[in-house]
Amino acid sequence: MSGFKGINVGYLNIRSLNKKLEEVVLILSEGDLEILCIGESWLNKSVPDQMISINNYNTLRWDRNANSGKMTGGLLVYYKNHLNREVSFAFIGKNCVARREIKLI
Repeated sequence: MSGFKGINVGYLNIRSLNKKLEEVVLILSEGDLEILCIGESWLNKSVPDQMISINNYNTLRWDRNANSGKMTGGLLVYYKNHLNREVSFAFIGKNCVARREIKLI
């Protein structure tokens, strides 16, 4: 793979993106991450995409189940605009996600 430079990927277990969005914006604006995965986003459908958008990044999100009664959960991925994506899911039962696969090309 001559010429392949790789990509920089980060992961945060953030425990509420709403409370720490400014820090995430700072990390992405000052760093060189192409992809940032965020666990425990604690988002639900009441939070619109526009509220968590960051310049030059697209988002993929899997919100927590609001009917579960728990505040925990949720996954969000920020990825640079220049990356193309293909997403596939495999579900087992109603609420159990067996596999989440994101291919960024």
